[in-house]
Amino acid sequence: MKKLTILSVCMALLFCLSFTTPAVASDEDDVMKVATTWYTAITTNNLELLSSLWWHSPKASTFEPGDVPFLIKGWDNIQRLWNERFSGSTGGTSSSTFLQPEVTMLGKDFAFATIYHVSVSTDQKTNESATSIVRESLFIQRIDGKWLIVHHHASYIPTE
Repeated sequence: MKKLTILSVCMALLFCLSFTTPAVASDEDDVMKVATTWYTAITTNNLELLSSLWWHSPKASTFEPGDVPFLIKGWDNIQRLWNERFSGSTGGTSSSTFLQPEVTMLGKDFAFATIYHVSVSTDQKTNESATSIVRESLFIQRIDGKWLIVHHHASYIPTE
């Protein structure tokens, strides 16, 4: 009798589950996936993964303060920048943290994601460490059915 009751409950559960629809990812979830994958590509120096997230167009752009021109236009130039960064040696160790990701939808095909990127690096020779905090914004557009980064903006936040 006990086996029959357990079997009946299992059958009823399976019957109910057969009518439920699987959860469908929202556009906001898809944009957040692009942002988190972008972070993975940056922290693992994976140019191929990074490339898969960008719109390969002369209209793509990135704006970054620092040792590069502020505004870089065109996927080819952006790719060259990241390739130089990924191939360069830091001469020490570095760790990065991804904080407070947030997505704002600006329509059905356009959104931006903001991310705080905290990096701690240690110089191999002097053993001195430095912390940098960068607020990054990714402007992401659905192009031909795929969410792609069309613009990236980075701003350093003073740590002292």
